[in-house]
Amino acid sequence: MIKIVVVGASGKMGRTICRGILDEKDMELVGAVSLQEVGRDIGELVGFGLTGVEIVDSLDKLINMTPQVLIDFSHHSAVDKSVAWAVERGVHVIVGTTGLSQDQLRRYQELSLSSQSNIFIAPNMAIGAVLMMKLSQLASRYFEDCEIIELHHDQKADSP
Repeated sequence: MIKIVVVGASGKMGRTICRGILDEKDMELVGAVSLQEVGRDIGELVGFGLTGVEIVDSLDKLINMTPQVLIDFSHHSAVDKSVAWAVERGVHVIVGTTGLSQDQLRRYQELSLSSQSNIFIAPNMAIGAVLMMKLSQLASRYFEDCEIIELHHDQKADSP
């Protein structure tokens, strides 16, 4: 059983991830962190029913938790704390948060190489977006003047 904590649990992607974890037989959602919906049962929030996992507003409130994986879909300004918390405990990290700086990426790479924690960063999990980035990279050799416009849903907190 893989024990997982989700940071940004009440956001659009966070809810989807929590629902997916709760649906899996070999995964256990052991913690949900968010600044919204604090005190609410995450299962109830995502339409799964009561799970006994209450949303807290800080990783520090996850006392006696022993997750194996931390998934962060919060905000780029909060990711440093999530990564530090996980690395201190030997927890593996998946970051899907957008807007990370080059400095943050460099630090996370160094942390991953010098710790027991693997850190996987994919700021866009949508297959269409990943393919678009790759195809744009390939096409850039053939187009002198080209503009790419990034568009997000209107609830995205850190939309460019």
